[in-house]
Amino acid sequence: MCSTFTCNIRILLLSAFCIAGIYTTHASSEVPEREINRLLKELDATLDNASLFVEARKSRIALLEEMLSDNSMSDEQRYQINLSLYGEYSSFRFDESLACLQNNIEIAQRLGSHDKLDETNIMLAWLYTMAGMYFEAGEIFDKSVDLESLSPSLLTKYYLAKQNLYHELAHYSKQEQIIEDAWRQYRHYSELLFGGGISGIDNQSFDAECSHGVYLMSQGKFDQAEQLYKHLLEQTEPQTHDYAIVTYRLGEICDQTKRPDEMVCWYARSAIADIHSATKDNASLCSLANQLFGRNDIMRAFRYIRCSMDDAIFYNAKLRPWQVAASMPYIESAAQEMEVQQARQLRTFTIIISILVICLFIACVYLWRLYQQTRENQEKLRERHRQVDAYNHKLSEMNKAISESNHVKEEYIGLFLSICSSYIDRLIDYQRNVRRKLTTGKVAELQKEVSSSTLVEEETKKFYDMFDTAFLQLYPTFVEDFNSLLEDSEHIVLHKGELLNTELRIFALIRLGITDSSKIASLLRYSVNTIYNYRAKVKNKSKYRRDDFEERVKHISSFKIA
Repeated sequence: MCSTFTCNIRILLLSAFCIAGIYTTHASSEVPEREINRLLKELDATLDNASLFVEARKSRIALLEEMLSDNSMSDEQRYQINLSLYGEYSSFRFDESLACLQNNIEIAQRLGSHDKLDETNIMLAWLYTMAGMYFEAGEIFDKSVDLESLSPSLLTKYYLAKQNLYHELAHYSKQEQIIEDAWRQYRHYSELLFGGGISGIDNQSFDAECSHGVYLMSQGKFDQAEQLYKHLLEQTEPQTHDYAIVTYRLGEICDQTKRPDEMVCWYARSAIADIHSATKDNASLCSLANQLFGRNDIMRAFRYIRCSMDDAIFYNAKLRPWQVAASMPYIESAAQEMEVQQARQLRTFTIIISILVICLFIACVYLWRLYQQTRENQEKLRERHRQVDAYNHKLSEMNKAISESNHVKEEYIGLFLSICSSYIDRLIDYQRNVRRKLTTGKVAELQKEVSSSTLVEEETKKFYDMFDTAFLQLYPTFVEDFNSLLEDSEHIVLHKGELLNTELRIFALIRLGITDSSKIASLLRYSVNTIYNYRAKVKNKSKYRRDDFEERVKHISSFKIA
């Protein structure tokens, strides 16, 4: 029963506020624009998924209808399930809601329950009122409900339904006498409900509190009404139908107190809750559409008014489409005009873009040609740079070779002069020794010294030491670099005290540019065959081709010129 009243009470005063919303003067508000935009975007997203919420409600309805198909169910059970089914249909489909109540009237008659019959008739009168069928609602109150026999709880519902009927008549009747009588009756039943004159009246329920808020608004007591609805909001779950009712009323209060930004926010919250609860008998989308129309958000307003009309048609009660249709032409006309303007702008933009595309194409062709020409020029420059780099490399190699050659010459000229000076000193000493021994008559001893090979061997060793020392000053890493050209197992290992051995001296001379075996043999005092054998033996140990080995030796140049 509670859901019956909550699903319909929110449309009180709808028509006046819906039409007036188009012309609302926009006053300043403390609501940030980003909050309004956030709520509207949330509403748009919720509308995109509206079918999901509708399907969820249809599933609940299908489950209840399946329960009713059980023939073994008692009338008492059928009555309660019909109430639940009416709760699902009441804000969803008018015809099915009416059928549920008519079925319950039959069940109540079979059960002989006056309370159930009165309860259902009061609900039926409320449903007729919200559908704009005021004559039918009045007949039910006059002929089908016995006021004297109503329990306190039903009496509250009866007064709420009568109050609602007269409020609707006061707003939608065209005859002044009927309007005046309706307002008088509305105030009368409001006083019965909220004046405290009748005991047993439950004016603390959600439905009664909502009606009380409407009554306060009709008296201009907007602060009290707002306080009441915000108190109700704290007790209401978001995304429910009750939440939609309360937030819609808060939007109406903001409308009446000239707070348009807050009003848009409350209407948006109400619309979001209506969609989540799959409510088709709604008022918030229509009101919000009118406000957005006034804010020049035409296309969004058009979408909302169309959705509101679709919902009203789906619900299939005669009052709601009429209410939506009152403001729909303004919005639809503005939307059509905007579409025409957008079409014109689109044509203009298309022409401009086409011209720009043509210009861009020409520019691209021109730039492509420039690019190709630039690439060709860059390629030529790169080729010239490569040639210059090659020449520079050759010059660097030549300079390095010249520098090395000069250094080698300097070192060996010094070595040659040192050897010559040493040999001159020794020759003088030897001459003195010979003269002394000839003078003293030691001819035999002199002959013995001349015949000995010791002197030659000593001088040869001194020559080797001087050569090794001078060469390693030029090429300090020669031994390591030379071994790197050989297989790992064939590296030359020097004995303690050795700087170079015979094999290394042969290739040291080759590194200095002396490649002829006879010259190498003459310098090292070996036979030509010995030199040849040494060269061949070492080449066989190379990790590279034999023909390339000596050329690689010639390029060992890890010394640093001071």
